[in-house]
Amino acid sequence: MKTYNDIGIVSHDAGGANIILNFLIFEKINFNIFCKGPAKTIFKSYFKNFENMSLKDVVNKSSIIITGSSIKSNLELSAISMAKSKKKYCITFLESWGNFKKKFTRNNNLILPDEFWVSNKKEYELLRQEIPNIKCIIKPNYQLNILKKEIKLYIKNHIVKKNILYIC
Repeated sequence: MKTYNDIGIVSHDAGGANIILNFLIFEKINFNIFCKGPAKTIFKSYFKNFENMSLKDVVNKSSIIITGSSIKSNLELSAISMAKSKKKYCITFLESWGNFKKKFTRNNNLILPDEFWVSNKKEYELLRQEIPNIKCIIKPNYQLNILKKEIKLYIKNHIVKKNILYIC
């Protein structure tokens, strides 16, 4: 089991929260967390002893900060700004195929992590076009992999006469 006691998680939106949650579960990583909005509901529903720390405590107690991203919430950008001011390494999981600069711009300031994690080659290529100078790594989307297995199992155990549409 991998254990990193100095990983900080900051998330607001459901898409990023689900991807981060499944990454943490699959990789068996211990973490400090501050989340709000839909992300808080998602993490609370999975972890019985959920402890939502303050943003300041998560950044101070962590050497690496992993965030989701949001067009509307400033939470992740606040975490990135705070962490970078304290020389902490920042990684953002992206779960969309566009509006990259818009997600990381507030008050005409571009606030970028040190590294992006994406889940597919298309997203990687789009990100490289829009933000070419930041390290970017393709990581497995464990949430999607689990859902694909569940769908295959469902199809195997049921008579499916139509296609299945998955929308997240």
